[in-house]
Amino acid sequence: MRRLLEEWLVVKRERPALDRPVSVRVYINHAGDRPNRGADLPIGNIERQIHMQGQPKTDRVAEASVERLFIDRWSPRSFSDLDLTDEEISTMFEGARWSPSSFNRQPWLFVYETDGQDRAMFNSILFDRNQLWASKAPLLGFIFARTVDDDGRVLRTAEFDTGAAWMGLALSAATLGIYTHGMAGIDRDAAHAKLGVPTENWKVMCGFAAGRIGPKDNLPDEMRAMESPSDRNPQSAFVRKGATP
Repeated sequence: MRRLLEEWLVVKRERPALDRPVSVRVYINHAGDRPNRGADLPIGNIERQIHMQGQPKTDRVAEASVERLFIDRWSPRSFSDLDLTDEEISTMFEGARWSPSSFNRQPWLFVYETDGQDRAMFNSILFDRNQLWASKAPLLGFIFARTVDDDGRVLRTAEFDTGAAWMGLALSAATLGIYTHGMAGIDRDAAHAKLGVPTENWKVMCGFAAGRIGPKDNLPDEMRAMESPSDRNPQSAFVRKGATP
């Protein structure tokens, strides 16, 4: 267990009006030398968003030695209504920025919205079932792969590279205690048309939601049973050494 006693806790108190509760900003970090960003919350109802780096958060068991970051990343549907800070959002996309790609082309595009005037339009791109939960996430975005370059050449590995960038984003988010959920259930034509991304050289891959995890009770009844980390196939199912016998 890491040195949990070395926990940063910085509290910022606002000056409340007589009829307004005091709010605090909580910063917590268990393993770094700088505190993570938090969010203003009323005293008496403080939700401490603690990400204990290196500490198990799920009951998943790995077959081999691997960082808990990989095991504990999963895709919930219930998100807290706590906003993400600009710094947190930038850190998420920085993970995508440093992802590997063929010839370093970086053929990806992330288009997102939080609580701006376009959020309702972003929500409308999702299939109805995904709107039930993803529309409540603090951040909603769509990921595009550039499949044709300026010279008309088809970029064969663009979708593969964009998938790597998505994983970079998801893992970077996880280091902040932020969860992500990718979605294939989107109106692909609407994604291109409404977000102004041409179909001639771009292909929408998926939508995604991001935020801190919320309680299962926030979900419709039929989705609550699915709200838990899923298992994975054993390595023997997808890894083979040598040529086919």
